[in-house]
Amino acid sequence: MIDLQCRSMRDNLLFFGLAEPDGNRKENCVSIVDEFCEDYLGIRNIGQDIERPHRIGRRRSGEFRPVVVKFSSFTIREKVRWNASRLGGTRFGIQEQFPRQIQEQRKQLYPILKDARKRGERATLVVNKLYIDGVEYRGLETLDTCIRGTKDGDEGATHMEG
Repeated sequence: MIDLQCRSMRDNLLFFGLAEPDGNRKENCVSIVDEFCEDYLGIRNIGQDIERPHRIGRRRSGEFRPVVVKFSSFTIREKVRWNASRLGGTRFGIQEQFPRQIQEQRKQLYPILKDARKRGERATLVVNKLYIDGVEYRGLETLDTCIRGTKDGDEGATHMEG
């Protein structure tokens, strides 16, 4: 079931920090995302590749709800996602959309990812799996193995080529 949900969200990205009109005024999310991508990501005319954009969540005073955008293809989605690095230091953010269960797993792994990067290790979060220096993290014993540098022969870790 989770795999099916992931596949249905494959072409989606979440956009954070995009201004929202007050009250119940209608907004054109396609033009909002199109303008944002041109102004902040340097990608022109992305609106023609947007199939279905809409806000998610409940309105809260002083906060902007995220916009979920379904792109016409995975290739277009990746073009936008890779350019999201230009948003550093702004109030905006872009991330992949995942089912709630995977979001919770990622939330648990994120602090470990940050710590590994602080130690100078190469850490990557791929869907709901964390890789540290090419080894899949599976708990503290894996982390300890990665820190000691004895990855080879470890039964509890899976190596990732990359």
